[in-house]
Amino acid sequence: MRCEKCKTENNDGSIYCRKCGTPLKRKNLNHANIIPKENNKQDNTIYYLITIIIIQIAIIILLLLH
Repeated sequence: MRCEKCKTENNDGSIYCRKCGTPLKRKNLNHANIIPKENNKQDNTIYYLITIIIIQIAIIILLLLH
């Protein structure tokens, strides 16, 4: 990210220019821009699998106790 005032190159996450301190114009950051969709789908799949396994274990325990 380049400062419009002094043209210094700054890190993408910077809020102010590291050289002159001018506030940097930031791109519109939202959830879709921060987390790639394919990683998000992978994470959701893992959570679904863990949830299913926990439910199955709970059902087995309940069946064994009765």
